Parts: sequence; C-alpha cells; structure tokens
Amino acid sequence: MKDSRFFSKYLSLHDKKEVMITVEEIVEPLDDQLRALYFGVIIRGACMSSNEFSTCRDEMEIHEYLQEQLRGKVEFIKRKVQGYTLYLPVSGKEDVLQYGCRDFRKYLDDVTLFLETEHGIQIKNYEDYKVDRSRITKKIKL
Repeated sequence: MKDSRFFSKYLSLHDKKEVMITVEEIVEPLDDQLRALYFGVIIRGACMSSNEFSTCRDEMEIHEYLQEQLRGKVEFIKRKVQGYTLYLPVSGKEDVLQYGCRDFRKYLDDVTLFLETEHGIQIKNYEDYKVDRSRITKKIKL
C-alpha cells in the first residue's frame, strides 16, 4: 500500500498522463559456490578423473562438451588479458555460466543425469558439498 501511495504522488508531481510499467524477474547471479561445485566436483573431480574424458585437454573443453550436449553449441574465443585466459562466448546462445543460481541448479541436475546415463559417471549429490574459499570439502552430517 505504501508503494502505491508513493507512485500516485510521483505521478501527480510530474503531471504524467501515461506510464509504462515493466515487470522483470530479479535473477540471483551465479555464486562462487555453484561455480566451484561445477568445475571442482563435477568437471575436475568426476569427469577429468574418469576414462570417459581422458582425451580432454582442460576443464573448458569438458564444459563446452556438456553445454553443447545439454543446451546447444556456444562458440568461444580465447583471449589473453593481463595474464589471464578468458573464454568469451561469441554465438547467439548464452553460456550456462551466465545463468542465475536457479537456472544453473537445473543445469547441474541435467549434467548429473546426463553423465550418469550417457557416460556411466555417477556424481554424488552435489548438495552434500560446501565451499571453503577455493577448497571444496564434503559436508559432515552430525
């Protein structure tokens, strides 16, 4: 109610006859914990240690493969900026690393199912892991 009174006062002060209201979903950005779970537990821990992905050179190659299989191909260009290697998407498709937390959790569920059914790689429940800075540890249930 307070907001509607504020809005009415705003309109009267500015003598507005027409107003356009836009409603947008607030997207929680991807957090470090989910990113670390994806690259640490799933890609480094499960994929890179399996025979299925033994020919892959790095994490991004596995990431690109998983994204292509589950969400479609995204073209990347590799750029060196101030000593860092950046992979920038150049196609019209969105890289899953640009997803918000909710959509990325759905992607993690899809990746887990895909790896299990198509590659025989079983991912332990990633919700059982926590991130302590850059180190990933298994949660201990007391």
